Amino acid sequence: SQVCDARMLDFGCGDGVISIWLALHTNATIVASDDSALAIASTKMSCEANGVMEKMSFIGSNGLSKVKGRFNYIFSNPPFHRGTNTDYSIAESFILGSKQHLTLNGELFIVANDFLRYPATIDAVLGTHTRLNRAQGFAIYHARQRKPK
Repeated sequence: SQVCDARMLDFGCGDGVISIWLALHTNATIVASDDSALAIASTKMSCEANGVMEKMSFIGSNGLSKVKGRFNYIFSNPPFHRGTNTDYSIAESFILGSKQHLTLNGELFIVANDFLRYPATIDAVLGTHTRLNRAQGFAIYHARQRKPK
């Protein structure tokens, strides 16, 4: 029932796979954000094709700059490539900013290649993380916004 009234963010939505899954499996309202107009257009088309537009809103935003308000859940498979090089700047900025966009006890979920060094950043920002799963070179990380000490 907590998920029924939840507000969710899909950061770096790409083609909308995470947004669609959330819309099909919850009654939450979902905000899909990406800095790419093509990604937003692709997510909209995917949402229309899957009949979930009524649960969705879309924001073109470089990082979290245009994302407003707080969310019960934030999901992301953040980008980490700049050409052929690994670039942590987008993901690190996103993780740092997620603290200001999570409700008290709000939850952050990150899907990523398991070689990426996101856990240390998550721990620095939200205190601790849990690796929920690891398979085929990917990991799912979870953290919760705790009450300040």
